[in-house]
Amino acid sequence: MFVRTKAVRYRGTTHQYLQIVQSRREGGRVKQIVVASLGKFSDLKESGSLDGIIRGLVRFSDTLRLVQGHEAGALKVQSDRVWGPVLPPTGR
Repeated sequence: MFVRTKAVRYRGTTHQYLQIVQSRREGGRVKQIVVASLGKFSDLKESGSLDGIIRGLVRFSDTLRLVQGHEAGALKVQSDRVWGPVLPPTGR
């Protein structure tokens, strides 16, 4: 699944809509199915709803929670030199 914007022309004006899309392979071809339409991109951005949606999704990602923990100062990052070489010398 991925997030995309879909451009839609309506009465001479182009509007961008934010969608969650899933790709499926049917009969040897890839078909994209819209799982959810989140609304007009400009409206979501102006109202602040876009940031709320992203924060809600981040809760389910272990990787992004680690990044947030680091940014909050809850994690300490050390150089790999503290622990020494990871692999033994190869003799070259």
